[in-house]
Amino acid sequence: MGTNGDGSVPGRGIIVAPLKAHPDRIILGDRTFFLRDGATCNYLPGTPLEVAYTEPDGRRDVDRITPVQHGR
Repeated sequence: MGTNGDGSVPGRGIIVAPLKAHPDRIILGDRTFFLRDGATCNYLPGTPLEVAYTEPDGRRDVDRITPVQHGR
């Protein structure tokens, strides 16, 4: 795993929430996550998703997007 410019390790996390999508980012709950290198999110708005992300320098960059089964 890389480091931030100051040598610290970037934060990582997982969030599960319904989707709001934009061309360069997705919004889950009240948090914005940025898609990397022209990646797209192919899920419909409102789809419950689990998003794994890395947070270098305060920007949440998406590592993985997975749909969540109902009842989970």
